[in-house]
Amino acid sequence: MTERTRGPMPALMSAIFVALLGSAAGVQAQERALTGAAWQHADRAYKAYAKGDYVHALQEARAARRLRPDVPRLQALEEQARATVDAANAASAAQEKARRAQALAQQAYAKAQQPEQVDAAVALIRQALQLNPQPLPWHVLQARLLLSAQRWSEVDAGLQIHPNQSALLQAKAYALLQQGQDVQALQVLDQTLSSASGLSADARAGLLRQGADTALAAGQLAQGREWARQLQTMSAENAAQDAAVRLQLLQSGLSFQLSMPAPDLSCNAEAVCTASYAFDIENGLANAAYAAARLQQWPQVQSLSQTLLKLQPAKGACWQLLIAALQGQGQGDVARTQAQQALQAMAGQDSGLKPAELAQIAHTAGDKQAEADFYTAAEQGHALPAAQLEDAAFAAEHVGDSRAAVRRHVAALDSADTGQIRFTSQQRQDVRLAVGDLDRQWGSSAGVFSSRGSTLPGGQSGSSGYRSLQTVGEVFWRPQQLRGDGTFVDLYGRYMGNLRAAPQEATGPESSQLALGIRAKPFGSQNLIVAAERWQKLGAASRNDWLLRAAYSYTKDMYGPVNRERWMTGDLYLEAGRYLQSGEKYATGELRYGPQWRLRGSDSGNWGLWGYGVAAAEYNSSYRRTGAGSVGVGVSLRRWLREDRTHAGRSWVDFTVQYRVRMGGDDRASGLVARASWYY
Repeated sequence: MTERTRGPMPALMSAIFVALLGSAAGVQAQERALTGAAWQHADRAYKAYAKGDYVHALQEARAARRLRPDVPRLQALEEQARATVDAANAASAAQEKARRAQALAQQAYAKAQQPEQVDAAVALIRQALQLNPQPLPWHVLQARLLLSAQRWSEVDAGLQIHPNQSALLQAKAYALLQQGQDVQALQVLDQTLSSASGLSADARAGLLRQGADTALAAGQLAQGREWARQLQTMSAENAAQDAAVRLQLLQSGLSFQLSMPAPDLSCNAEAVCTASYAFDIENGLANAAYAAARLQQWPQVQSLSQTLLKLQPAKGACWQLLIAALQGQGQGDVARTQAQQALQAMAGQDSGLKPAELAQIAHTAGDKQAEADFYTAAEQGHALPAAQLEDAAFAAEHVGDSRAAVRRHVAALDSADTGQIRFTSQQRQDVRLAVGDLDRQWGSSAGVFSSRGSTLPGGQSGSSGYRSLQTVGEVFWRPQQLRGDGTFVDLYGRYMGNLRAAPQEATGPESSQLALGIRAKPFGSQNLIVAAERWQKLGAASRNDWLLRAAYSYTKDMYGPVNRERWMTGDLYLEAGRYLQSGEKYATGELRYGPQWRLRGSDSGNWGLWGYGVAAAEYNSSYRRTGAGSVGVGVSLRRWLREDRTHAGRSWVDFTVQYRVRMGGDDRASGLVARASWYY
């Protein structure tokens, strides 16, 4: 017993006590009078009871009754004192239980503020509800915590006490949806909308939003449209705008896997509890699309992005998703068409994309000029990512902007040196080769050639079987303004002459020949050269004429794979021409293939030794025997020059010796062939 059993006498107990006193006076005449200790105990019992000291009263009544069990009024006094003490103890226990429940609930509220303490908060609020199952705010807190912990099957516990509470019903509907029970979730929301009364406009608008989104996710489009139309008529903030977006999606005939947020449950100081539901559905669809893209679920990404584009036709991120989805499904042509439409839709609009991102869409669209322009804008705005420097360089190459291409290739090498991007050794060499080719504006070459007949185009030696020695030198200029997508134009001048020839043929100054010409590489993907030359007479034995010629070459691994000492190299050269005045026609071809060794140097190798088999053929309409064919073996030693951090070797010296066996026609293509050439 506690001190709480002492206090003012309850009204009922006071009435009973008065009755006892009254009855005591009536029976005193019939019973032997109380005396001695019994009287003293009884007197103290009555007085303690009158003072509200029920525990003391019970003790004294028991003591008096033990001495005088024959007195009925003492029995009544004891029973009444016991009843009063029991009632007081029960009230005290109830108060302690309520206090304990309140303390547990307060601890649960504190834990609920810490995401990592959700499970502890659930345990505490459940203990509180076991002690006191009535408070609605505690049930709402429990539901909110269970939603956060994704313990879906436990969310509806509070409805056993508060079966029609709208916030708890909204929480149950969301939990059912997460468990795949779409129909049941819609039924709960329909019940809530039908029975809920007294909701604020904002609360009812949130309930309608949740209903429309649940119907959209469940594919129950008719029900969703009905709720969206109700939302459209409400005066709550953003209700009309949210309804319009949802109606457009619901009318598309598609269902979506939406990552809907849970309703936000809360109670105010007056224990009025509501569920707030707000969802940026466009952002939700975008998140769903990105999640599907991470899982490479491309049909889903395509469907979501197409829907988003109906809402925002100029949204660049949605176009990116759609293009990626089509490419992921192997629909390259469709992706190209969509990229072209994207550029049109975003033109002059705020697409939300950076220039470098727009350049990627332009690349997919095949719009080389637009791609180059976007990369230029990114570069000028200092917003060209290091990872896209090579793409930007190639885009500049495609439109003939060699200066920008070189600048970006060099920037990519710098970025690789600083660790911003990663280049393999082979990639680094390829970039250095590209830089060396693109920044060339002029060049020169010289060579000495020895064979049984002329080795020059339209050469002057018509005798076979006599070893000739010829020299050639050239200077050319390559205007950067005339560069295109892998194409260029050269203006050049070339000198030719015989150092040694058959006795009846001219040598020295008499054989000097000058050619001035223009040549072009018209196709970026093929190394085909077409040229027109004016042959200008210098020596007495030279000529004035016009020459039209075409040449094709293909080289495989002349530099060779990086970090390999031996590899296979191939080279094919074909050329044909016609002199307009003399009518002379010629053709020549040579194929070489064999192993090459890197002897010394950097990634491209300063020295390369190449051994190979060779097949050669010639035709000249002015020779006595027009055709010649041979096969044989050869070896070439090349020294690469002018190499630095950003350029692979741009110049070389090459020494070649071949021995060929005649296979048909004249023997001028057979025997020993020697060449020494320099290219700068």
